[in-house]
Amino acid sequence: RAEFNQAELDPHSQRLLKVYDLWNKPLPVDKIHDARRAYFGACSYIDDNIGQLLQTLEECNLADDTLIVFSGDHGDMLGERGLWYKMHWFEMSARVPLLIHAPKHFAAARVSASVSTCDLLPTLVELAGGTVDNNLHLDGRSLLGHLQGQGGHDEV
Repeated sequence: RAEFNQAELDPHSQRLLKVYDLWNKPLPVDKIHDARRAYFGACSYIDDNIGQLLQTLEECNLADDTLIVFSGDHGDMLGERGLWYKMHWFEMSARVPLLIHAPKHFAAARVSASVSTCDLLPTLVELAGGTVDNNLHLDGRSLLGHLQGQGGHDEV
């Protein structure tokens, strides 16, 4: 476990530690382990429920005709850099899960490019066979090229 000098953290991180009432209150190692176990337990719970959903779709012969999108709105710091929760710009807090399952449109693969949840609307419109009106001035771009293995943008 790395120790962090809170006074050397950036001002935003210092403010958040004070807001969370964690300033000058180091957490005991057992509490850190408990928090991480709880987080990963929640991830396992979600994973199990997604598995049950996929199994039900298979049993109902709907798996190939169903579009599934799973995402989140933030990650969580789990003590990295001495920080907890969300509202940081560090990777653990800023990265969000995103899973798109559409077997009629593309095979399972991992996209390593930087994309955004802003890309979901144009992606879903394109998957539904539509086109996004250019007058909408959306920040996002379709991920379909990425999902079909053809590549695409790599910035947010």
